[in-house]
Amino acid sequence: MPIPPALLARLKRRGILHEDATEEVIAENYDAEVPAEIQSSTRQETEKNASGARGCPNKWNPYHYCVQFCYDHWKDGTSENKLPQKYLDQRAKILKKYPLPNGWKEVYDPGCTRHYYWCPRTDEVSWLPPRHPLAVIGDAAPKVAKELFEKGENTNGLDEGRKDGDEKKYDEGREIYREDRGGTIKRYDESRSKRKV
Repeated sequence: MPIPPALLARLKRRGILHEDATEEVIAENYDAEVPAEIQSSTRQETEKNASGARGCPNKWNPYHYCVQFCYDHWKDGTSENKLPQKYLDQRAKILKKYPLPNGWKEVYDPGCTRHYYWCPRTDEVSWLPPRHPLAVIGDAAPKVAKELFEKGENTNGLDEGRKDGDEKKYDEGREIYREDRGGTIKRYDESRSKRKV
């Protein structure tokens, strides 16, 4: 940081600084590459947060955004070798009847303890094999949740301190409209609720 001119003049008069004093410049190399271990840990954190907590059973819900509780509580979920034999038999039977098309992969979700089907080329998913008549093919819930979160529609209560219902204030804070759980909008007038003494 440069010394102000008035202070510089006073220091020169007192003999603390000489006329040929030059300011020391300290600079950093901002073009230096980031070490590989830092890059890999950053990449792992990004991948970790991209689809939510690995074992969270709520990942299928597009209005759920995983928070620290999901990572701490659900951890790695249920391993694939702990699945019931009945489920494995049903899965084998349905895959035999409706085989996967080219480009589709079967992926295990440890949070939901189920397999889902994913097309990496189009990034579409389905809980049932894509050829099944009841299969619903769509975008992955974490992808939809991320888009909703970026729009501000899916905040999961992170950015505002709302209570049960939405509150809107009108007329300089005198009237409050509340929406209860049933969707009924009720008016609450603060001036009427105050007791006159």
